[in-house]
Amino acid sequence: MPPEKAPRKWDHETDVLIIGGGTTGLPAGAIVAEAGFKATILEARPKCGGSLNMVVGSFCVAGTDEQKAQGIEDTPDLWYNDIVSKCDSDPEIVRAMVNNALDGYRMLKDEGVVWPGLLPHPGNSRKRNLGWLLGFGPKLVQASEKRCRRLGVEILFRHRARRLITNPETGKVIGARWKPRKGSNTSRPERPSS
Repeated sequence: MPPEKAPRKWDHETDVLIIGGGTTGLPAGAIVAEAGFKATILEARPKCGGSLNMVVGSFCVAGTDEQKAQGIEDTPDLWYNDIVSKCDSDPEIVRAMVNNALDGYRMLKDEGVVWPGLLPHPGNSRKRNLGWLLGFGPKLVQASEKRCRRLGVEILFRHRARRLITNPETGKVIGARWKPRKGSNTSRPERPSS
């Protein structure tokens, strides 16, 4: 489906439109709001979370308070070297992850998340796994959504993005057409948003 042209008038305006209120959408909303911009999250479901509600894996981060309490010295560079030396990973993606993971950890910790415990994890030269997160998904969603709401992020439930709207001259995405579904927290018809 090709992107749609921009309308003459937008029905809803925001600085940053985020599609999906889950693992990446909720932190993105908080980061946008902390930077002083208006963020709107469109979530197709009646609640936030998506697959984050079902998380069962581990959460590794370098430089945590838990590591410091156990006298473990760790850095994003050490973690980066562990990943790229043992996995066939894209170094640019790995660098972005290891350099920003501590911010995500702090964001969740600030909202009251207490991790299961520090454990060794295969392939890591330091103990940096904050525990197996079976059943932690809803807690992470709740903490992330709480932070977004405290920062004034607008979350529109039962709002499915239908089409991206681009600037015909630059090709850049400048908005989306979305439709509230029955039971949504707004009653306006399908509309574009920027």
